Amino acid sequence: MAAAGQPIGCTMPAVPSGAPGLTWSTWVKLDSTDGLQAFVSRAASSWGDQSFFIGANHGWLHASLTTSTGGAQVYGGGTAIPGVWTHLAATYDGTTLTFYVNGQPAGQRAATGSLRADHPSAAVVVGGQINSSSNPGAPVAVTNGLVAPALVEARVLSTAEVAARAALGPPSAPPTTTTPPTTTTPPTTTAPPTTTAPPTGPDGPALSGSMVTSGVAISLAAPPVVTTMSLFTVSAWVKVDESSGDQTFISRPASPWGDQSFLLGANNGWLYGSVTTRGTSAQLFAGGTIRPGVWTHLALSYDGANLSIYVNGTLVGQKAASGALRADHPLAPVLLGGRVNSSATTLTPAALVNGTVAPGRVHARVLSAAEIATEFSAGR
Repeated sequence: MAAAGQPIGCTMPAVPSGAPGLTWSTWVKLDSTDGLQAFVSRAASSWGDQSFFIGANHGWLHASLTTSTGGAQVYGGGTAIPGVWTHLAATYDGTTLTFYVNGQPAGQRAATGSLRADHPSAAVVVGGQINSSSNPGAPVAVTNGLVAPALVEARVLSTAEVAARAALGPPSAPPTTTTPPTTTTPPTTTAPPTTTAPPTGPDGPALSGSMVTSGVAISLAAPPVVTTMSLFTVSAWVKVDESSGDQTFISRPASPWGDQSFLLGANNGWLYGSVTTRGTSAQLFAGGTIRPGVWTHLALSYDGANLSIYVNGTLVGQKAASGALRADHPLAPVLLGGRVNSSATTLTPAALVNGTVAPGRVHARVLSAAEIATEFSAGR
């Protein structure tokens, strides 16, 4: 077991040799989600690359590896929850890096080649990482919590075997804690129901846009209710053609320096939302990765205290934020399918969606979880 601030080095020189098949796994219970935290890692080179890695970046769970042909990284499973034991595993079979959270597949990324190991006897580190394999220094990205136990196996465990490991439960903890929180995995029902018209009347959206497709962003003129609102909910149905790059689904510029009053999008498939207020700015990655070719309902709300993300009607993450929305240029439009990096002048939209957004909605109030679930159930 590695405790907070006390990483352990385990010499395992046989791990990087031979066939590329590998599984690395661990149980983790964090005290906080701040910063970059490494749970299981092994230095690949003198430049900070890691042969294999499982960790979290501000709570966003991910796995990565470095091979003779390049690197691959998978974010999936949402955010770690402080104080809760979570089982994490990753496998590499020579063609695909697969990441598991609590025994369930959370994401995959194509990868090829054998594991990179410039210094074959470099140790496996539990609870941190070392950024040089030839001249090891003090571990960095140290876990703020507990890691126990960590297993590295020179074979690819099947999905059933990973699930069985998770079902065993963490050390000295009842098996019931292995059930993943419902907020960390989007619902399996991702295809939207039949098309319906957006709601109307005083409780309907302050703004609604119909549809945008790949490489096109449309500007929705901002009525007074949008330019002055402090609380909001934005939502959209999205179907991406591919998940690479930075894609914006719905946004509104906050200042001439690229800040966004609100934004809902994906970065290399990782879903996220953000808000910029007079008091702070907050960005939240949650809900795992978006699946190309599948309709997904996304919603982002801000109630003056928390930024919340919903995927297919279910809350998947929250982050503290405060203050009224920043809007240096009150008449800046809401954009569907992209964003502009200045609110004071008209610029070409960037971070365009590679797929379809239809429709996008902006509410000048905070929709309840039940209302967001109803909007998802109503379909496009």
